[in-house]
Amino acid sequence: MLRTAGVFALPIIVFFLAKPLGFEHLIHPQKWIMLAFFGAMSYLTYTLTTIGLRNNQEKFIELYFVSFSIRLVLMLVFIGTMLLVGSEKPYLFVINFFVLYLLFTVFEIINILRKLRRFSKEGSEGSLSNNE
Repeated sequence: MLRTAGVFALPIIVFFLAKPLGFEHLIHPQKWIMLAFFGAMSYLTYTLTTIGLRNNQEKFIELYFVSFSIRLVLMLVFIGTMLLVGSEKPYLFVINFFVLYLLFTVFEIINILRKLRRFSKEGSEGSLSNNE
């Protein structure tokens, strides 16, 4: 969970430093709504993958893809809703959204690979002891 806080710290720092550094025009005014949305999506993905690892490690991949699919649909609904409501600067909104999306996706991939590596090591140790 500490790593997740670190990922949230990066955009928060950028958001706060944008105005003093003169980059406020590159950050959409609804940045906090986007960050809260990604926080909720990260929590959903983390919860589903943790349940998948805890209950049945063989179903981990299926639960990950289910969480990925849910997240994709919710992101499309979020973008559509925000644009239909009449968000100002729609192009800036979409660009900021996808920058945050890439940040959180890279973080999630690194986290998933770490979990899978641990899962792979446990499986290979068990197969080595069976061969001996």
